[in-house]
Amino acid sequence: MRTMKKMSKYLAAALAIMMCLGLSACGVKFDAAGYTKSALDANYQGKYEEYADFRGISVDEAKKEIEDNKVQLAKQQLVTMGITDDETVNTYLENTKGIEQLAKYDVKGSEKQKDGSYVIKIEVQPSNVYTTLQENSAAVAQEMVAAGKDVTDSSVFMELLIESINRSVAANEYGEAQTIEVKVTKGSDDTYGLEQSEIDKIEEAMFPQS
Repeated sequence: MRTMKKMSKYLAAALAIMMCLGLSACGVKFDAAGYTKSALDANYQGKYEEYADFRGISVDEAKKEIEDNKVQLAKQQLVTMGITDDETVNTYLENTKGIEQLAKYDVKGSEKQKDGSYVIKIEVQPSNVYTTLQENSAAVAQEMVAAGKDVTDSSVFMELLIESINRSVAANEYGEAQTIEVKVTKGSDDTYGLEQSEIDKIEEAMFPQS
């Protein structure tokens, strides 16, 4: 299903955007590895304490910052399918947490470069959740059509999407661990962050699309 393929790519993009928003911190005695791990933990595992410490904000503020961004991203996508009510958006977000929590990573350390940037080594185990989402969505669609449901209806499509996600999460398998390197660079405002290409590298390693 073309729509499901578009949705799976959106989910990966949403996580990347959230990470991008989170990865900036003052450069004084900057613990690049620790901060990177805290941002990953906050965005994927819902662990906000260390992230809040690095940012110099409260845990509640850190949680609100990340969750508000997730809501906005979900609304932007779901409105294209005619879905605008908050209850459905929240249901969708609750189910996509299953994908986020599949992220397996281990930040191994960082090495400062001559240009002031840091190279971060991260060991990841790739999840096949996105590669099975297409197959599961097709199977669920067939089941729904056989049951007399109209899968073009927005509420039925949301049911299809959530069931497909849940099946893919339940059947998730991991590939062989691999170590990737990403660069954290300093911006003109004396904060550090990951370029989009580096975020894409982490996301593709943890959640390959093919």
